[in-house]
Amino acid sequence: MRDYYGISPVTLTDSEVPRTTEDGVLQTEYWLDPVHAFGDLDSDGVDDAAVALKSNGGGSGTFYSIHPVLNRDGKPWVIYGVSVGDRIYVESMVIKDGRVTLVPISPEIAGSAARIATSPSNTR
Repeated sequence: MRDYYGISPVTLTDSEVPRTTEDGVLQTEYWLDPVHAFGDLDSDGVDDAAVALKSNGGGSGTFYSIHPVLNRDGKPWVIYGVSVGDRIYVESMVIKDGRVTLVPISPEIAGSAARIATSPSNTR
């Protein structure tokens, strides 16, 4: 998985990257949000997934990015995610017609749904 900005790879252990390294050095914290969805993203007839990755670099913001996880012969293939923004709390998501639809809970966009294109052709 890539970080919020799509620059650095992020490897999660038990669904997270801790706030400090084993040596006590501060680093950006990453963790998976419990919200996820299953459905066919790439029209191959096999269910894929979408997950929400949250990050915090030490400030007051919590940044969301949505990452498609394609099913390749039973193995997960994480492709580049789409940044959603700061403090966009996702209530639920659904995969339909190769797209992920988010239902966010946020003061700025309460009651609206954000559509994120996640087909492999829309990734880096």
